Amino acid sequence: MSTGNSPIVSCILPFFNAEKHLSYTLLSIEEIHYSNIELILINDGSTDQSLDIVKKFLNNSILKENHKIINNNKNHGISYSKNIGLKNCTGEYFFFAGADDIQNC
Repeated sequence: MSTGNSPIVSCILPFFNAEKHLSYTLLSIEEIHYSNIELILINDGSTDQSLDIVKKFLNNSILKENHKIINNNKNHGISYSKNIGLKNCTGEYFFFAGADDIQNC
């Protein structure tokens, strides 16, 4: 997904039981007008269909080649999950997205 000299920007998206809004969030990230995005998804112990939604989305997404899914064995909370995302991103820049965010870029 690299575009010449454009730096990688990591999008860190922790989620916990977010099936209601997660599809919209993922679609809005996909529509960001910057093509060198690494998507770091942290499943913080979800017990709903959130992880299935993420996997299904990535099968048909332009982001399917440049993502990581990290599964916490239980819910640790947002700060813990954000720190896991930071430890796993490779981008020169990063931003956090919430599982119920809709990005306007």
